[in-house]
Amino acid sequence: MGASPTIGDWRIPPARNAGELVFDKLRERILEGEIPHGTRLSEANIAASTGVSRTPVREALTRLLAAGLLRPADPSGVIVVDPLADLEELVLTREALEGCAARLAAGRATPEQVARIAALAAEARRQEAIEPEVRTELNVAFHDAILAATHSPRLIALAEGHRVLFGSRRLMRMLGPEETRTALDDHGEIAAAIARRDGEAAERIARRHLHATFARSIRIARGESSRQE
Repeated sequence: MGASPTIGDWRIPPARNAGELVFDKLRERILEGEIPHGTRLSEANIAASTGVSRTPVREALTRLLAAGLLRPADPSGVIVVDPLADLEELVLTREALEGCAARLAAGRATPEQVARIAALAAEARRQEAIEPEVRTELNVAFHDAILAATHSPRLIALAEGHRVLFGSRRLMRMLGPEETRTALDDHGEIAAAIARRDGEAAERIARRHLHATFARSIRIARGESSRQE
């Protein structure tokens, strides 16, 4: 057997500007439940607490509004929306978009991209028992690599717009060892289908993977929510 492919630095690069830093932090805190839904936020308060100007805060809030994590509140400000409110619809949409991405990647990925996708799947298997933060980063990197391999700016933009609600470490922590292994097996199968240029199989496995993973996530999240009431 040949040597396993390598991926170099798989970690997500740091945010490029203050607006992205604020966006990432607010998104994470909302998804982790640290900022409960119904909380009212304002540009002024966030700027004061983060130490940045109101311009990057406004940029971050605009992105969070577009993602559906916030809604406008009169006379000014925004209110945090329950991330679970429209989760099922978002899950089904992402399933369709990323299933399409896997199909396109099988036909369009460069040899280097095929190798990176395979290496990320293998690295996730090696890091299976590591902390949820690392597993979350690897999961995001794997799906990002597939999207990049589509060479479709339109599809990438659509998929990224729906993925902002996913990648929660809270949900990752709640997946048991068997569920984690199943998800990682799926990544390996997706990578193998892309490597052999089988777009039909890549899409079928990707859709199955996302459907099963997020069906579990919905059950876990709703169960946690009911325990907190």
